Amino acid sequence: MVAVDLASKWLVTTLLHGAVNAGGLLSLMASSNSGIGFSAMRGQTVAVLLLSIVALLFCARLLTRVQTNVALVALALIVGGGLSNLLDRALHGGQVTDFVGVSSWFVCNGADIAISLGVVLLIVSSCTGRKVLR
Repeated sequence: MVAVDLASKWLVTTLLHGAVNAGGLLSLMASSNSGIGFSAMRGQTVAVLLLSIVALLFCARLLTRVQTNVALVALALIVGGGLSNLLDRALHGGQVTDFVGVSSWFVCNGADIAISLGVVLLIVSSCTGRKVLR
């Protein structure tokens, strides 16, 4: 997951010049972001890095307490996406590369999609009534 996300970011920044309509609401466009989701905390690099590290450590700890396969996949997506964005920040002066444009609403990357999907899976799996963590 991490290698695929970092490779896709490299390909986009190397080969894509300008925006490309990917059909409907989607487009491909290289941009950078020093914040977190929806550009929150933009320009607060140290705080974003510390928050990312704490969140990754917390989720990694939760991986040791998982009781369902869905929760395991969900946390793996969250940790993989978080690690990929953290490495991207380390390689690019505190910024992540975003390239998937969704209408004019936001631009994200594969790691962001993995994190979001993992959070949704974790919420859904915890609503089933089965114990997700021990």
